[in-house]
Amino acid sequence: MTSGLGSSPATFTIESRKHGIHAVFVDPEDFEAVQAAGPWHISRKKLESIYYVRRQLRKPDGKRTTEALHRFILARHGLLEPGKEVDHANGIGTDNRKVNLRLASTRENQQNQKTRRDSSGCRGVGWHPAAKKWQARIVPFGRWIHLGLFDDKAKACHVARIARSVYYPFENPERNPCEHAAA
Repeated sequence: MTSGLGSSPATFTIESRKHGIHAVFVDPEDFEAVQAAGPWHISRKKLESIYYVRRQLRKPDGKRTTEALHRFILARHGLLEPGKEVDHANGIGTDNRKVNLRLASTRENQQNQKTRRDSSGCRGVGWHPAAKKWQARIVPFGRWIHLGLFDDKAKACHVARIARSVYYPFENPERNPCEHAAA
């Protein structure tokens, strides 16, 4: 791990044989505490494309556990709440500046995940073979909401994007751009 205390943000790098070299961003006031609490390493969960910064700890009973850097930073400032997850607003797991971290429920955190594209190239829009039209729909509370069938793919994408902005307040549209939606 190498470091460089810049003005804003403070950065350091982590080299991993498995995951390569990653720049980690923290607020300058957290830099020294983060460095002292290390060593930190890069990890990635199966099926996820986001890398996170973690450290290994030993519990009082001697068992090992890991702590994520984003949770360490919020706990350090008394901002961590039990039962809440920490969401990286910009979707970059190595950006641990407080401005990028927000508390969220599991459902809210899932809204900000980068998703696979439907057949249309737009989240929430797919081809409906029986109707031979583009179908727009979303699942905000575990139940499908049908938004309509459209001859025009761009119109279906536009309707889906509007619905997501209403039902998914935590979604970052820049992480899930729809190339067909009208601006």
